Amino acid sequence: METENSRENREGKIELDISFSLDQEIKRVNYTLGKLAWYRENYGKLANILPEGVGEETTEDEITQAVEREFTKDDYNQFVEYINEEWKKVAGRLEILKNLSAFNLLAGYSIFLTKYGMGGSYDAETGEVVVNINRVSKEKIMGVIIHEIIHIGIEHIIRAHNIEHWSKERLVDLIGEKYFADLVKTQNIKEDVEVVDEAFNEFFPDLEAVGLKLGEKIDL
Repeated sequence: METENSRENREGKIELDISFSLDQEIKRVNYTLGKLAWYRENYGKLANILPEGVGEETTEDEITQAVEREFTKDDYNQFVEYINEEWKKVAGRLEILKNLSAFNLLAGYSIFLTKYGMGGSYDAETGEVVVNINRVSKEKIMGVIIHEIIHIGIEHIIRAHNIEHWSKERLVDLIGEKYFADLVKTQNIKEDVEVVDEAFNEFFPDLEAVGLKLGEKIDL
């Protein structure tokens, strides 16, 4: 499959490239270990984000052995099959995001299935979405993928206006509720994000104006 993740998709079917591998999982565990302090600060105590017995003092060899013990292809392939089938129903619905002039909808996305880290994460530069199948059920995985695609689509706005983490999450939730309420799950955000709702209600679908308003509020 050929994808062009470096440019916007204004026509054509959006494709997914789903992958998993032992090497990717080892890298994922090391990445997660490096982010533990941030995860704890923002999300508190988390389960199912590392292999059993792995912690901050675990050696590289021990990490490799732990991942190998838990790596079973069938666990991942069940999700690959499910996502491919569900994507046939969902892909066309993302076309509505093309109506948002500032939304960067890509021609294709890489989906990396993992057993480690947070439920979902993204890389706006590469168009990669990472989903932890130990924290997300098959029935909820399409909602997580869409959530991360929305993140990728507005990341340039977030960076341009220095919008902080929980305000960013609330904006993604609001877009998800608007178009994919049956699939996405709204987060229980403990921070005060009322300003995001106000900006969204005032300016949507002009996402650039929403971002500008949020940037002004943060600077005050």
